[in-house]
Amino acid sequence: MIKQIPTLYIDALTLEESLNSFKVIGEILGVSERSDRLYNYAKESLDMANEISQKATKKPRVYYAFGDDGLQTECDKSSYGGVINLAGGELVHKCENLKQNSRVNVTIEQVLSYNPDKILVYHKEFYDKIYSDKKWQLLDAVKNKEVYLIPRKPFSWVGKPASFMRFLGIRWLLEVLHPEISRLDMHQETKEFYKLFLYLDLNESEIKDILNEEI
Repeated sequence: MIKQIPTLYIDALTLEESLNSFKVIGEILGVSERSDRLYNYAKESLDMANEISQKATKKPRVYYAFGDDGLQTECDKSSYGGVINLAGGELVHKCENLKQNSRVNVTIEQVLSYNPDKILVYHKEFYDKIYSDKKWQLLDAVKNKEVYLIPRKPFSWVGKPASFMRFLGIRWLLEVLHPEISRLDMHQETKEFYKLFLYLDLNESEIKDILNEEI
């Protein structure tokens, strides 16, 4: 006889769903005090994003580069695009992402036509060569040193999987998109988040590694 194992499925794709999941899980597991702390942190990130994005006079245009050649990206209608938009940016590739786990292929000509203000890079292999590639050097974001390698330890802070790391990723994005307004200390932000969510006491070397400052 097959044993029936109780299972709980929580849809946490959007930031709002992820935020509310803390309360649900905390109640089920009987750890409401801890879940309230996680909820409050996440809510503070969303409130911070709303406040800073409203103060910003410019909405930076962002290209998300995925893959070893940087020629895969996300649609502005994807969950990834929602995070960028919340932080006061605009994903340049306009399309409907009908499959949440899919990325779309683009050409270098398309990217050149977008000429984004900033580029977010998922793969280090591409980040390591973008500044030396003559085609990518034509972009203003490359000329202005506005290319950022997304932190991915233990999971991506911005893209997939759509995890709780996004609530730290939002703060990182605010520094990338609006440094003149947010003025966050990302070393301190990283240290506090990893302590609260992951029970880790990071030293400065570990923080620099996580933030891709030692590449």
